[in-house]
Amino acid sequence: MAQCPSCRFENMPQYQTCVRCGSILPGSDSSVSVEPPRAGKLEKMLRLASVIRTTNRVAGVVTIFLGWVWQKCISIFQLEIRSADLTILGMFWKGFVPGFAQWYIGRKPQDQFFFFGWLILLVLAFLTHGLTVANLLLGLAISWHLMSFIDVAIAVSARYSDRFFLFCLMVIGAILLFYLPTSALCWNHLGIQGVTATVGPLRSGDSLLYTGSWGTITPRVGSIVVYQAPNVQYPPRGNTIYRLGGNMFDRVLALEEQTVSWQEGTLFIDGELSPHQPLVPVAGVPNATFVVPEGECYIVPGVAFSPRAGFRHLAVPADAQTWQAVGLVPYESVYGVVWGARRTLFHFVNLQGE
Repeated sequence: MAQCPSCRFENMPQYQTCVRCGSILPGSDSSVSVEPPRAGKLEKMLRLASVIRTTNRVAGVVTIFLGWVWQKCISIFQLEIRSADLTILGMFWKGFVPGFAQWYIGRKPQDQFFFFGWLILLVLAFLTHGLTVANLLLGLAISWHLMSFIDVAIAVSARYSDRFFLFCLMVIGAILLFYLPTSALCWNHLGIQGVTATVGPLRSGDSLLYTGSWGTITPRVGSIVVYQAPNVQYPPRGNTIYRLGGNMFDRVLALEEQTVSWQEGTLFIDGELSPHQPLVPVAGVPNATFVVPEGECYIVPGVAFSPRAGFRHLAVPADAQTWQAVGLVPYESVYGVVWGARRTLFHFVNLQGE
């Protein structure tokens, strides 16, 4: 602050005259300091030079790495593996299955050791699908695969750089040619869900196994399917409001254009007593008769995958119209057909004939 010598008024430092009396303030000719001080031209040049040096170092590292990769790519067409007429490029697609590369270059019995060991681990992982041990077996199978790559890399070259480059190529080949297609196939067509309720032949804690994917399932009467239940809100009794929705599984009771009739709690399909019943028995069903619309099937909602939504006894709507709405499921909402459930390592529950 600058104090006026005449009126003693405290002025801001940037003023040259007093804002009250107009007197010239002492030190008005001095420049006002700026915090932090502005960088000068020299300092700006030094900072720019530092950025340029850092950029050059990064560019140098990238250039060296790309040069090394280029040399290795050139060696793909030059390096021969022992006496076999096989280059590193050939190992890219011959190494995606353990044992194939060993067999091609004549390494016996390593070829059978790696191939059958890997195959046994994969089969055991599939047979235990739905259990925790399956993930362990799958991890061991992948580790076995990597060990076969290391064995080939050590056998075909004495240079560590060539070994590392060959190992990377074989890993990329295995991922692109085997693991990615297999994962996509299993992800789209094989599913597993934990069961949180005890119903019918299933027990809480079982792993439900199903096949299929969204939009590709054509339900059949009697099949147990997993589906997205319709979002319906209804007050069945008194002031209690129930909400239905989410992922559920139960048996298909009727298909499109079939006539569904509930009479005194008994289900009739096209005028005949239905041989199939819901997994969860229902009571207090209102009398209702309706035709399943085109593109939909009829499933009495039973068990949800969410523990909070799971119930053993459905809160049945009091009116027939709402009872009809909760069971009509579009075909595109059915995304899997249940073919069984796994309880323990040696106990498999078959649901096809249920």
